[in-house]
Amino acid sequence: MLWLASAAIVTLLIDLPVMAQKTGGPPLVLRGKVRSIKQMHNDPGYVDLEIELDLEFVNTGTQPIVFLVPTPDHQAEIFWLSSISLSMSKLLAQRGVGNSTIWVQSQGPSVSTAPEFKVMAKRLDQLSPPPDRTHRLQPNEAWPWQTTAFLRFYSQTPSSVYSAHDLNWEVIGKINTPLWMRLSYEVWSLNLQRADKSLRKRLQKRWKDAGILSIEPHLRTEPIELRLNDSKS
Repeated sequence: MLWLASAAIVTLLIDLPVMAQKTGGPPLVLRGKVRSIKQMHNDPGYVDLEIELDLEFVNTGTQPIVFLVPTPDHQAEIFWLSSISLSMSKLLAQRGVGNSTIWVQSQGPSVSTAPEFKVMAKRLDQLSPPPDRTHRLQPNEAWPWQTTAFLRFYSQTPSSVYSAHDLNWEVIGKINTPLWMRLSYEVWSLNLQRADKSLRKRLQKRWKDAGILSIEPHLRTEPIELRLNDSKS
């Protein structure tokens, strides 16, 4: 499925660790590195990159943080990869808005009222965080997570695409210096929120002795170095 780029979307991707500090929310930071990168040509109109990532969630605050983790029955919905952006420098990637990006792809999960989300809400609606569906992160502790991201570039940009944030592979593939990538993940499922609109507030109160419940709809990684030349070797 093609992920469309939009400048309007870019402006909404806030650096959540910074926002958390300003609003008193949990300072949950997501950082990591590229483990491997592979170039694929499954469609003549596109170039696809498969990127294996070693990420870690880090609690930079002074209180424990509780967050949802993927389970076999909700593997895709928790930690949904909602956007990826590329910038020419680490500083520009940290800004993360407007002309600081050269390429963006984004896609949220489909709006769903499927019964499975009510089941998920019921399994979370406990007096304490269920250990099979949550993780409690102590201050200065890190929780590792390995995942895969897929980037799709136009081989050549069609004339119907006007976004300044959608450079094609013919341009990006010739960049020899490292790029800087940021990925945004859904930490709290929006479809779960639709299934039980008061669940989030109930759990925040109920679990406060265990830690601060992370309810950010999108958590962005710190800039990650991406060497496109590694995909050509």
